[in-house]
Amino acid sequence: MIVEAQDGEKHAKYRDNLIKNWSEKLSKVYGNGYDYSNLKRFRQLFLFFPKGGSLRHQLTWTHYRYILPTKNENERNYYINLCITNNLSSRELINEIKNKAFDRLSYADKENIKLVKNNNYTLTIKNR
Repeated sequence: MIVEAQDGEKHAKYRDNLIKNWSEKLSKVYGNGYDYSNLKRFRQLFLFFPKGGSLRHQLTWTHYRYILPTKNENERNYYINLCITNNLSSRELINEIKNKAFDRLSYADKENIKLVKNNNYTLTIKNR
């Protein structure tokens, strides 16, 4: 709804006032979970994963909050896959991001990282 109300993704960054207004109204009705920064993250999550089915239910909102600032799709996919295959807590994910686990991969391993679809599929990245 946020992206549509902002006239699509192209104009989203120019209409932050809409998010500010909505955050004030939603926070009054529903509480602190709808503050300005969370609504921006909700929008960003939608832009990265427009089809909700591509979200991994094994990850919590905290996992996604730390993955969302990552602009590189392969890097996002790497950290999502890492969380799923190694059952990482959000604290462990934070450590992996701080330690730049993705940056330590070889150039070939950094390309075309696809999300793990389910347990029947294998990772397209090498185990660390």
